[in-house]
Amino acid sequence: NISAVLHHGDSNRLVEVQWATQKEETYPVSIQVVAYDRAGLLRDFSNLVADEKINMVFVEAVTGQKDNLAQINATLEIFDVSQLTRILTKIDRLPNVVESRRRV
Repeated sequence: NISAVLHHGDSNRLVEVQWATQKEETYPVSIQVVAYDRAGLLRDFSNLVADEKINMVFVEAVTGQKDNLAQINATLEIFDVSQLTRILTKIDRLPNVVESRRRV
């Protein structure tokens, strides 16, 4: 009983402990973004991901010569499904973005 130990002054029986903080685990999630190509598209995408404090471990971007559509493939370190949903919604709001989705 801790209150009895404190009351009787038997502090020699007390042991200082520190609990390890639980590390939040992330999961690599591959996404694909399709957008009409424009100057600054990749920059805006990267800034959005960084502003959301999401680590990007892979990114590549290619543009089709005929249709002027850019495709960005990226792998993000995501904590949970709600974070993934939020970032995809924000990516969809970027100018010229046609679609963003998780790659399976």
